Amino acid sequence: MTRKNMSFLIFLIAFLAMASLLEAGNPFSDEKPLSIDKAAAVKKSYSSKESLSGANSSAEINYLKKLAGYYRPVGEWTGKLFLPKKNKRDKAGGVVIRLENCPEPSLIGKLVWVRWDTREPVEKWFYAHRYDVNIDPERLKKALEDGLNPPVVLDGWKKVSLLESLAGGRPGDITVMLKNPEWTGKVLLIKEEPVQICGNSMALVRFLGPAGEDRQTVVHYDPGRGDFVGPKEVVSIPTKYFSRSNTPVPRSSTVDIEKDQLNKDGWYIYGRRLGNRFDVEAIEPRAAFSFKSDISVSGQNEVKRYISKDHFDNLKPGLLQRTELLPGESYNWKEGDKGLLIHLFGWREHPDEEAGPSMMGLVTGHLSFGFGTVVRCPFTGDLRWDFEYRQVYAHNREGLVGGSMKWHNYSGSLRRGWMYTIPISDSVIRVPELEPYDFNGWKINPWQGLSRQFEKMHALYRTGAGAGISSVKPNISCVQDSHAALYSALVTFQETIAKTGKVKEWIEGEGRDSDEVKRYLRLLLLVRDIKKSITTFGLAQGAWRDFVNKPLATRDPNAVVSVINALMARKTIFPRKGNDNLMRLAADKGYPMWSVLTCQIGGLIPGLKPQAPTSPTAR
Repeated sequence: MTRKNMSFLIFLIAFLAMASLLEAGNPFSDEKPLSIDKAAAVKKSYSSKESLSGANSSAEINYLKKLAGYYRPVGEWTGKLFLPKKNKRDKAGGVVIRLENCPEPSLIGKLVWVRWDTREPVEKWFYAHRYDVNIDPERLKKALEDGLNPPVVLDGWKKVSLLESLAGGRPGDITVMLKNPEWTGKVLLIKEEPVQICGNSMALVRFLGPAGEDRQTVVHYDPGRGDFVGPKEVVSIPTKYFSRSNTPVPRSSTVDIEKDQLNKDGWYIYGRRLGNRFDVEAIEPRAAFSFKSDISVSGQNEVKRYISKDHFDNLKPGLLQRTELLPGESYNWKEGDKGLLIHLFGWREHPDEEAGPSMMGLVTGHLSFGFGTVVRCPFTGDLRWDFEYRQVYAHNREGLVGGSMKWHNYSGSLRRGWMYTIPISDSVIRVPELEPYDFNGWKINPWQGLSRQFEKMHALYRTGAGAGISSVKPNISCVQDSHAALYSALVTFQETIAKTGKVKEWIEGEGRDSDEVKRYLRLLLLVRDIKKSITTFGLAQGAWRDFVNKPLATRDPNAVVSVINALMARKTIFPRKGNDNLMRLAADKGYPMWSVLTCQIGGLIPGLKPQAPTSPTAR
């Protein structure tokens, strides 16, 4: 063995040992809620019971109690995920959560198992998507040299579950929100992938200015008076994070944020109270999610022109642009409305930084899907957007872990967020044909079916389909596999629902003139048109078909197959083209859309020049 190889082996052993220290160290049992020692306990958030330890006087205690009323929990059930030790794994593929918010006060601060609820046959898919993870040493060496963050802690594990790959993405450092969990008295059962968030509490504030190193003074929004006239507070907020050593561009900034135009409407801050100081982990501009449009475009041709030509025309640092797109009739968004979210970002130039990702001289950027839902702001009561991504994401330098995540976790995180340095477009398409159906008692929710395919793709990406490392290639990439999940959902719908006798009986019973039947028949046309718009001659590339038919298929085809796959997927190689194709299709259907474009918002970062995502047909 050469000295170079010996050095790498020593480094690898040390790296794996350090990663193992991040695993949860308790011999977990599901017989009762799991307690932890006091040294490891997390202070409870104000959304449960205030932690006032360290207060020096009754006046300080009263002040902290007053502040508590201006915070809200990020979610009803939230906490940090932990990966059990290899010899203490759960046979059902569960992981452990340390609860920070929940309706059961006795569980806060406790460790409990989280398992997928597989009691119904339809949920048995969870077992079919478990991967044996074996990382090639040479690939790992190259990945680490490139600054990537592969899940080394999972190396050598058999049948790694969706939950284990999530907890192993950044061991001990992933906070999630659980959707509709069922507490059995022993474990938490879920049927949806945990959603990645930042912190356990949130507030709506306006920045007033720096208050010393890594600190900012804020004033809280007062719901009773409808303005930022609540108590002032000094919060901890880091000045700079860097995702790699060879760039002068910080990950985030809050420099002069108090002078930013977005500060007028305020910022949601997300984080945890550590001692008597609130530690901010992410921020989110309130204005970006309000229903106040800056631009309104009406008419099918006008909307299609805007999508192809005008969408990224006026990029500049600090830009927020909210656009209402109405190719058909006008539409008033209502609480509870849900739409397909298409996320697209570009890149940036900096005089002291290497050029960003490109292909054929084009700015490739990134595309993913998700869901946009109309909700009420917990502070103002106004309607606002809630953006939840389904990020099919390769292993990366930033430490982002692919999966379901809220906008603030992906874009607004001070440690990993993108909003500070590049242009980001999030467009919501209202598709009434995807709303739930009731086929004579057989209830089908197309939204849920679509989400399920993304969850399967997340599991594949976080494990590299067993290789442990997901990397980008022309025929295997985030944009390709986001479309693969969409394609899979469409095929699954056609094969398992549309062709069943129950559906045919329902159509005959309701009659083809029924509004609900007409909506369903439009769904069949939509499925056909989307498949046509994202495939070549109606044929999907091999990796897409493998994802549908063989969950554990290889992700490392030979050179010839790679070229063929890339040619077959030519409509979805470029994120900008994939975005524009689907939005133009939505315009043809007359679907109302809402687009939020941000460009390098937050604090100042000198020298950055935004770059719009491009494709051969959109420059």
